[in-house]
Amino acid sequence: MWPISLNDLAEAVGVHPLPLPLGERLVQGLSTDSRSVGAHMLFVPLRGEKFDGHDFVEGVLAQPARVALVHSHWQHTSGWQAAPDSVLLRVDDVLAAFRRLAKQFRARLEKTPCVAIGGSNGKTTTKEMLLSLSKGEGRELVVTQKSENGYIGIPKTLCGPGSREDLQAFIVEVGIDEVGAMESHLELVQPSVRLLTSIAEEHLEGLIDLETVAREELRLMEGDGVRVWQGEDSLISDAAREGVQPGDWFVASQATWSKLEDADRLDSAHRVLFRVRDPLSICPLFDGEVFLSGECDPSFQFSVQMPQPGDHNVANFALAFAGSCELERQILSKDVSALTPSFFTIIKDRFSSYRVPENRSNLVTFSNGSLLLSDCYNANPASVIAVLDWLSSAALEGKNKWIFLGDMLDLGDDSKSKHLDLINHLSSSASGDRSHRQSAEEWVPEFRLYLFGNAQYDVYLELMRNGAKGFLVEHLFPERDPTVWLKGLSAPTGQTVAVLKGSRGMQMERLLDGLSRLLSS
Repeated sequence: MWPISLNDLAEAVGVHPLPLPLGERLVQGLSTDSRSVGAHMLFVPLRGEKFDGHDFVEGVLAQPARVALVHSHWQHTSGWQAAPDSVLLRVDDVLAAFRRLAKQFRARLEKTPCVAIGGSNGKTTTKEMLLSLSKGEGRELVVTQKSENGYIGIPKTLCGPGSREDLQAFIVEVGIDEVGAMESHLELVQPSVRLLTSIAEEHLEGLIDLETVAREELRLMEGDGVRVWQGEDSLISDAAREGVQPGDWFVASQATWSKLEDADRLDSAHRVLFRVRDPLSICPLFDGEVFLSGECDPSFQFSVQMPQPGDHNVANFALAFAGSCELERQILSKDVSALTPSFFTIIKDRFSSYRVPENRSNLVTFSNGSLLLSDCYNANPASVIAVLDWLSSAALEGKNKWIFLGDMLDLGDDSKSKHLDLINHLSSSASGDRSHRQSAEEWVPEFRLYLFGNAQYDVYLELMRNGAKGFLVEHLFPERDPTVWLKGLSAPTGQTVAVLKGSRGMQMERLLDGLSRLLSS
């Protein structure tokens, strides 16, 4: 934790101690961005595919009272001189040393509660929901920024500026894209609360298949700490009935709970059960009940208006609410007797501060009743199907539907088949409520599908081969600019729902501004 002496820093990263009094000098923070390294801060120059932070080491160390962690083979240019009080720490692997430092920081704050949030979909949304539910006046929290949830992002979180003695909790997002990543990350994070949002096909280049994804993601639910189990995911629910421990939490819809076999095996867990009220609303109303372990009657009943559409976001909120209840109990160092209606009410009321993360089920409603859903930060089969299911919901009946769908990246050898599997869902969304023209004057809701990317070309060909009956389909390869589609579109007749969905690398958000102007006119 900050501040840290140079010698403690050196020990953490595996460098010989510095002579005194230099070794006693305090370092106040770190940055991986050379532009934000101030006096008495550490610069961690990381390497990527298109950059190397070592190119900026000289500029950092030319300023007084800076410290840099560099690769042992780094050499400065001829004639360069560092500031007299700058310090250079040489290591064999900068990233590995950075992660060792993060592990040391977490160990120094081992009694500080820490939530780890993993899963194939919904991690960032759940994290932001939990953060809003956990904020208290004057409360010091260290939280993963954006989606920095991997080998670099996790140590950046644990070594963040708030990692100080008065810290009250960590909230850490944990993402994996290869076998062994979860185990490696958990060595650093050491969570006291463990949340797993979902298990679905993701990053199959490194995680191979769904069975491997499940095995690796479920490692999060092993080890010490309290687990929060997502009953709306069948693989997680099955694991819960085998691995639940006294004091864990289990969340599920009332419908799922009523059909659950061997539900008595979950008696030792607290439960949050919910239902969606008013299915015709664009964004659902969450009705929840909290049952403490072993109790048949609810201890707390509450309702919350969801700011995002889709059943998957309702499930994310239930998970975040249960996780924040456990985190609150740990921050306050209270036992189960603290879980009273007033306790739950305080947490629920904090949700008013929640702000939807950028391009994650961001729904814009225009004055004319049209809607624009931007959900293009990431995409895999499960998350695309969730959006298509929402499009088919009764709440959107009678509206035009425009779908701009980019490739789902990193699906490995199964990419073609996983993209083709979307066709039935696309066809269902297109035909679910489409009217048939009875006269020349009758208005008919239109369905437009815009496919973008190499993998989506297979979907396009299959739709053309079998006939995309009653709706328009267009395709562009990724070398093209998808905004050209907007030049051929005019303001729609009738209320329209437009959706942007695709993996981050497809940059579907390029269409956002143009679509907003079109739909609002």
